[in-house]
Amino acid sequence: MSKTMSIRMDRDNYEFLHEITKEERSDLSKAVRDLVTRGRILLAVERYKKGEASLGRAAELAGLPLGQMITILMTQITPANPDSLRQRFKTLVEQALAQRSPH
Repeated sequence: MSKTMSIRMDRDNYEFLHEITKEERSDLSKAVRDLVTRGRILLAVERYKKGEASLGRAAELAGLPLGQMITILMTQITPANPDSLRQRFKTLVEQALAQRSPH
């Protein structure tokens, strides 16, 4: 169920949103919803990177399924070499499996 809300913002942010709506041929409500969704994902990635959120919690913060959160983290946390990337992916999958199994 959607809710309606009224917010205040400074002129620069309002003008930014107005420009985005013109560029994307969208409406203001959709632009705000899209930015909130992106902000949730960014917040989840940042908290995960800092160790402030588990993989499962990051997925909850982002409002995404665990598998999609793993994909996003793989694109956001890119080690310098392929072996590190493979290890990072393995660790993320192990975390996901551990969170899905009953404790």
